[in-house]
Amino acid sequence: MIWSGSETQDIDRLSSQIYGIPSRTLMEEAGKAIFRLALRLWKPYSHFILLAGSGNNGGDALVAARLLFEADFSLTCFDVSDGKESNERHYQRLELEKKGFALKPFRDAADFDPFRDRSLIIIDGLLGLGLKGSLRDGLTRNCLEAASHLHSRVVLAIDLPSGLEADTWDTEPARLPATHTITFGALKPVHVGEPSRRWCGDVNLATLGFAPEAIQDVLSKRTISLIHDTYTPALATLWRHLPPDAHKYDRGHVLAIGGSPGKVGAIMMAAAAALKGGAGWVTVAPLSEIMAPAWSREFTYETFGLEGEIDLSAMKRFIETRKVKAVLIGPGTMETPLTRKFMECFAELQKKQQLRLVFDAGALSDILKLSEGLAFDPDHTLLTPHPGEWKRLQKEMPTPQHVGDIWDLCELTQKQGMSMIYKSASPMIFAPESVRFLTQGDNRLGRAGSGDLLAGLILGLSSGPYSLHELAGHAQNMLALSASRLAASQAPLELLNGIV
Repeated sequence: MIWSGSETQDIDRLSSQIYGIPSRTLMEEAGKAIFRLALRLWKPYSHFILLAGSGNNGGDALVAARLLFEADFSLTCFDVSDGKESNERHYQRLELEKKGFALKPFRDAADFDPFRDRSLIIIDGLLGLGLKGSLRDGLTRNCLEAASHLHSRVVLAIDLPSGLEADTWDTEPARLPATHTITFGALKPVHVGEPSRRWCGDVNLATLGFAPEAIQDVLSKRTISLIHDTYTPALATLWRHLPPDAHKYDRGHVLAIGGSPGKVGAIMMAAAAALKGGAGWVTVAPLSEIMAPAWSREFTYETFGLEGEIDLSAMKRFIETRKVKAVLIGPGTMETPLTRKFMECFAELQKKQQLRLVFDAGALSDILKLSEGLAFDPDHTLLTPHPGEWKRLQKEMPTPQHVGDIWDLCELTQKQGMSMIYKSASPMIFAPESVRFLTQGDNRLGRAGSGDLLAGLILGLSSGPYSLHELAGHAQNMLALSASRLAASQAPLELLNGIV
């Protein structure tokens, strides 16, 4: 589960104001969680520097400072409030001062000079979930920039690196990137999207005593679930529904259409992934045989697209008579092979025999316009755009950068009856009732052909009792895990074939 920044603030507020959990109690719990993580990160001779802003994020830092002081650790706590502070932060400052510990006001970068040759652990409690927009000039920004020039071994951010927005992931680099982040209740979009995720470092989730009723009150208002999907099933798990006497049609006859001149390798790679994924029978319908690789004997072949244009009636007849359960169309194409009549045909076949459809590469161009007004099933229809293809889906499509974009895109999937996996540094799956962030990705997958593998693997798994948007998440995570395992033993040039 992922909470937005505003949802987290509402849960915090309702827990205190409606359900009787004192905000000081929640702040004390947060400070203890920060303290426990700080202890795990500490090494002998390390010195803690705590940066306490004016809000409740700063209050959390002051609780941690008090606990570190009581445990006799070496620390300095900088007051970066500029004379302003929240009520809870004020209370925590007085509690710390009662212990005989004085905060050091931050004025400029020279205040950090005594610490430049020390082994430092910086705890960033300057700004939390409430920031909207860019960080303005001022004391906080100056402090972050000065702290970034210290030789810190660890930077522990409270909730998120100061200056980032909780609900935005397409952002400029953090001014003080964290090696570790601690957040409360649930992850936020900033922790799971790229590039913001990289500035958060290792994200640690701590539970606070939020009122369950407050959580229910806030999350029940959602129409869309935000999910952090790291589940990577074993391939056999996805086929365990098969009975002992299962045959090839139970595993599914799937059809892969694509491969323009010189790019037939793309559809062949997708077909290979479909077979490895468990499909019972894979048929390839290439759109060209010019500069094609050797025809693999693992597949059967159809010629209804060899002239570059697909014979619609021949394709439909093949799908109906050969019990095709799923079609992938597009790998290895730059322009769409589809027309309105094709989309009408696919909609008819889906209604008639629950045909599953995966659209990739060139087949994505203008697909939303071509399918407008037609009835598709989002559990059985999947689009697989990367950022360049995303812009070709529809001119008005917002690139997902912020939680607000997510709501708009989910409405679009509901309207079109199509789910989507956005293949990017932050893979996301858009379904009518959920958005899943996938964080198992690996930059080593960012090569020509990786999208063909993904589309093919989804195709190969598509005959099971799962929606295509579920399978898209499983397939992406499986490929990412394969890349991680292979990276330790194989050179990058060998990686792609190794995954297949």
